[in-house]
Amino acid sequence: MPPSLFEPAELDRLLEEALEHLRTYLRFDTTNPPGRESRAARHFLELLRDEGVDAQLLEAADERGSLVARLPGKRRGTGPVVLLHHADVVAANPAEWSEDPFGAVIRDGYLYGRGALDMKSTGIVHLMSFLWLHRRRVPLRRDLVLLLVADEETGGRLGTCRLLETLPWLETASLVLDEGGFILPGVARDGGDLYCVSVAEKTPLQLLLHAHGAAGHGSVPFPDTVTERVASAVNRILGRAAVPRIHPVVRAYFDGLAPVESSPGAAPVLRIDETVGDGRIPPQVLLDPVHRALVNDTVVCTLLRAGDKINVVPSAATAGLDCRLLPDTIPEAFLDELRRLLEDLDVRVEPLGQEIDSGVSPIVGGFMDAVAECVREGAHSGTVVPYLMTGAADGRYFRRRGVPTYGFSPFRLPRGEQVRVHGVDERISLANLAFGLTFFTRVLHKLVADEPDREE
Repeated sequence: MPPSLFEPAELDRLLEEALEHLRTYLRFDTTNPPGRESRAARHFLELLRDEGVDAQLLEAADERGSLVARLPGKRRGTGPVVLLHHADVVAANPAEWSEDPFGAVIRDGYLYGRGALDMKSTGIVHLMSFLWLHRRRVPLRRDLVLLLVADEETGGRLGTCRLLETLPWLETASLVLDEGGFILPGVARDGGDLYCVSVAEKTPLQLLLHAHGAAGHGSVPFPDTVTERVASAVNRILGRAAVPRIHPVVRAYFDGLAPVESSPGAAPVLRIDETVGDGRIPPQVLLDPVHRALVNDTVVCTLLRAGDKINVVPSAATAGLDCRLLPDTIPEAFLDELRRLLEDLDVRVEPLGQEIDSGVSPIVGGFMDAVAECVREGAHSGTVVPYLMTGAADGRYFRRRGVPTYGFSPFRLPRGEQVRVHGVDERISLANLAFGLTFFTRVLHKLVADEPDREE
């Protein structure tokens, strides 16, 4: 970090405060459902108001609140920069964890807790960068907005969707920063990091497969039970012939990755365009689950429900499928394809809502350039690449409205740590929290500080 941005003692205080706030945040059990995000939102509302920041709490339902805070900028005609993060988390089974999922325990240099990566740590980085600019009285050329939102883990209806309905000025944002990107440490030939910035995301399509039929006694088997039909339907869908393909964002990711990738798969990645045209993807690429998801429409069976007694053939069975489609896949066409596969099975396919492609944010300029500048100025060498998020995040609601939206959590996370997201023993290292805070604050300073010689 350039020495002019932080004074050493100031940085120490900032990091200590960030850790304290994150531990407090993790101790709020915001498992969704039921969420109860208002409790955490009120805590930070009081903190921001004590700092003299304009902030408000908006509740879409009882205890389902979202926080909105705003720092004014000088140029009123320029849309605000929005820092977006969600307060809710997925469930955690304490019996599977080595620490209390909501205890915020520090052990061996790591802070454990549900939300430590997804995404309360990013929220605290947003908060502390926001407060640093406010306390320093840094002149801003545009408004800076901090959003702590409810309900992201179940689709965002009570969070980001409601805020966009209630506060239409949010649609005028010039830039939104959300989750979805990350830093892969040490994968370059020179030992540098790969800064993956999400500019688009796959389209979620969630389905239920239903079968109904005769019930009976388990001691008298008969053909065509509902469980057999649902099992056959799941197996057909999972075994369907799928042709991998390269979306333009994924191509840009591989183009950025190929010159620096140090793994044995580097050469096949370089030739990926030569092989994908005839349906062949280099095996080394497909061995990586993340890369495999980047070049395919994926389907995974996540739910199976039938009877509740082992000696009774049930009269109904259901399976749940979580499908994630490449941005250029038409959901209706994909759904029609699955229905054709099941025509002879008497299994009903029920979509749970309907999503559309959220579009692609610019892969050059603006936020991408700010990250690249900070990488060049920092202690860690690295390369910045656009990325396709395989999951779904609230930023898609802004991107669909034409707002440039980027996913980026400024933490150096090897794949072994990334799998803890939604998993067991989710954690973040204290060193990573310090790196993320200092790096992101510098990026944000470049984006919003009123510097006359800096281009919009």
